[in-house]
Amino acid sequence: MGQPTETAPASTANAAVVTEEVLFLVDSARYGDVEDVQATLDSGVDASAADSSGRTALHMAAANGHENVVQLLLEKGANVNAANQEGNTPLHWAALNHHLQVVKRLLEAGANPGALNKVDRTPVDEALDKGFDDVISVVNTNQASEQVASTSLEEVEQDGDEGEEGMEEERT
Repeated sequence: MGQPTETAPASTANAAVVTEEVLFLVDSARYGDVEDVQATLDSGVDASAADSSGRTALHMAAANGHENVVQLLLEKGANVNAANQEGNTPLHWAALNHHLQVVKRLLEAGANPGALNKVDRTPVDEALDKGFDDVISVVNTNQASEQVASTSLEEVEQDGDEGEEGMEEERT
């Protein structure tokens, strides 16, 4: 999970035609206007819709530290790993701008901390350049927790298989 991976481009459904509504959603998220974001989503605009640069409302809310807008967009199904034209995800921008609570929320929602942008940088690389040790710590702790959980699940599955075989052998 913590391995660097390529990111998927932001919603391609809206990439060809960027409507006024999409631009309004992205700008509303940029400025933290949760009421306008909610109203725009309620009108049917896709939570993962992107502007002509591939920036989604989640990119803008994350970049500017608007936790309430980030939460709303995630609840409405925004793609947590959407990549803009430079390959940056919302997690890249939250890490770069030192928005620790947003970083935590994005990770909880499944953001990929190993996502590489077009210049092969991860969100941790962005935080490292700025000296944001707390962001780096949160990301690393998240990755370690995921690895432990994954390993524990694999061990339980293996132990379960071995236990069944052992029981079979004792019966014969």
